[in-house]
Amino acid sequence: MKEINLTEHEPSEWPLSEEQLITLRDEALRKALGIAITLPPSNKPGFWELRPSSTIGALEIGDLSIHIQPKLDIQRVLWLACYALGAFNLRDEQFSFKSDQPELIAVLAQALGEAAGKAFARGLLHGYRVEEEALHTVRGRIMMAEQIRRRFDMPLPVEVRYDEWTEDILANRLIKAAARLLGRMRLSEEARHGLRHINATLDNVMPVRFPPHDVPKVKFDRLN
Repeated sequence: MKEINLTEHEPSEWPLSEEQLITLRDEALRKALGIAITLPPSNKPGFWELRPSSTIGALEIGDLSIHIQPKLDIQRVLWLACYALGAFNLRDEQFSFKSDQPELIAVLAQALGEAAGKAFARGLLHGYRVEEEALHTVRGRIMMAEQIRRRFDMPLPVEVRYDEWTEDILANRLIKAAARLLGRMRLSEEARHGLRHINATLDNVMPVRFPPHDVPKVKFDRLN
């Protein structure tokens, strides 16, 4: 895996193979990252000048691991992101990341780990989830239409619908999905520690995957 570390709006020269150059010149990737690729002033054979735009973050594709660091202090970047998302408030909370820590993904992983650790200390959030199963005992309500359609005149198993009180609910699933997604990134051992704690705590929660444009909405309140 070839690591390419860039800073937004700053050009730098990198040796690239023909396959790696084709990957970076992919139209969809260029639109996502906004990296301009030109011949370098030094004219070194095999080298290319890469200049990212204002997009920051990390991406792994093919044999390339691309990391674009912000020019601003990481605290300022997080403040701007929270403000843009409407999630900003003036609570004075302590957070142990270093102010000069340059990697946004590592900061997000550490923030998620610390926030989840505080929330899990009070116990996992539980809720009711509707289940439909074929059981040998009656639980909840019998689904008569499904029983007739699937079982005909067989008395067992019984098609039932019931409410299960469980920790395997959407809010916890989204936290586990976020931890697993961040866990695939290039992170330090310190950043991974909190993610491992999340996965261990949510061991009984089903892993889920959502398309970026179709993430389910969770109503947040004092409980979650």
